[in-house]
Amino acid sequence: TVCSTFAVSEFDNGDGTFDCFMTADMSMTASGPGCTVVADPQYEALIAYASIMVAVWVFGMPLMLFFLLFSKRHAIQARTTRKGGRDLKTIAFLFQAFKPGYQYLAVLDLVRRLILTCFLALLSPPQQLLTALAICMLYVVAHREMGGFYDGVTDVVALACSYEIKVCIGSLVWLHFNVSKVSHFLLLSNLAVLGMLVRPKAYKQTWAAILAE
Repeated sequence: TVCSTFAVSEFDNGDGTFDCFMTADMSMTASGPGCTVVADPQYEALIAYASIMVAVWVFGMPLMLFFLLFSKRHAIQARTTRKGGRDLKTIAFLFQAFKPGYQYLAVLDLVRRLILTCFLALLSPPQQLLTALAICMLYVVAHREMGGFYDGVTDVVALACSYEIKVCIGSLVWLHFNVSKVSHFLLLSNLAVLGMLVRPKAYKQTWAAILAE
């Protein structure tokens, strides 16, 4: 992705300095804190290009999607079918999975996808796993609580897909940390969230009782 242009690999020289290279193409020297090598001119050009593309795609696309949905908000909220009327035909694919009034969840889903691709490219492997797991957990709980999908079947399918991603990430975390205390904590947290999904009524009743006290 464009964001992988910013990822830099550092090699310790043993004297407190580092040789830095672009992670996506180790033939290019890169710049960074503590780096002693001079950045490749081609690397500098790629950084300039990637910065523009980040502004266009990473920030511009979610904003464009939001304003597009906002401009048609009255027609989208008044629709009685998934796709709405003929005037919404060209953009129906953006909101047809969500109930009227919840069309902005499409923007949230796009932001989640960008975080799990572009943002993670800037982190180290352990940080990538933990951040991805945290984002997925928050997304699952947020969607479950809001119930914004058009029908129950879509809700179940979306949750199942989200948990499939979580299971994959959890497995990678387990392997990376070699069954450490962190892995046990993550496993218990996953089981706790899974329990809230399996028994949502019991979870809501328990939470209501805690708030009442």
